[in-house]
Amino acid sequence: MSDMLHMLSEYSRLSSVIDKIAGYDQKGSKNNNYKGPSKRGYSADHKDAAKKSPASKCSRCGSTKDVQRAVVHGSNGKKHISMCRSCHAKYDNFSKNFK
Repeated sequence: MSDMLHMLSEYSRLSSVIDKIAGYDQKGSKNNNYKGPSKRGYSADHKDAAKKSPASKCSRCGSTKDVQRAVVHGSNGKKHISMCRSCHAKYDNFSKNFK
């Protein structure tokens, strides 16, 4: 039984050493797709907008149905406006992404 435990602990130690040698730590700047702290994605800005303040009325058409927070283009995610789903899709040129 002790031989088996010794083998398991040795295997665990060796596998962690192999992971370090092979470079499996892909977090943050060690990842090949890392773009830096100031480069954020489109969805990250919209998720932050939704968390900051809930929307109640569309600023374009006045609808109160399915209102979302939209990031103002060029504001780097710092300014938001309330828009219904339809106006938000038009504002973000949603249809261009599906051609």
